[in-house]
Amino acid sequence: MNSFLFRALAIGLIVAFSTTDSNVLAQRPTDTVEGTVAEVLQFISGKAGKERDWDEFRSLFRVEAQFTVLNRDAAGKEQVTHFSLEQFVRKVGPSYESRDFFERQLNIKIDEYNGIAQVFQTFEVEANDRKDQGINSFQLLYQGGAMVDCEYLMDHQCQWCRATFSISTVGQLADSTGF
Repeated sequence: MNSFLFRALAIGLIVAFSTTDSNVLAQRPTDTVEGTVAEVLQFISGKAGKERDWDEFRSLFRVEAQFTVLNRDAAGKEQVTHFSLEQFVRKVGPSYESRDFFERQLNIKIDEYNGIAQVFQTFEVEANDRKDQGINSFQLLYQGGAMVDCEYLMDHQCQWCRATFSISTVGQLADSTGF
């Protein structure tokens, strides 16, 4: 009888711990494409003065990830600015922390094949009592058990972004209700 109870207890503990471990792993945001891009918005959004965890932000991207911002100069001439991950964190990161900035997803379109994902995400941005919209484009790769960003392209619809981020609109934003 003791042998039976011991075996039953051992099996119960194995099942309990294996179930708990798999549930914890399933809760990581980077397990899914949606979770990974949502984490990006989570990291850049916040109240003025809120320090962002840039090391955690870096973990969402491959080291060689490229950031591209579509913008216009003061004369209205279209420009494309490229940043490495480190350049983005050092040059653009402080502007997120210096003011209230909240970016919220409106819609998302994901094409995924064999561990590679292309994402178009329309968003609404609110900063210092101003609201506008834009579109993000992400290219992700499933690597090491998680989705990681390889490229992040931003096109902000907001005209006032030029003053705060030195960016404004290139082209027209897709209807925020769909693609």
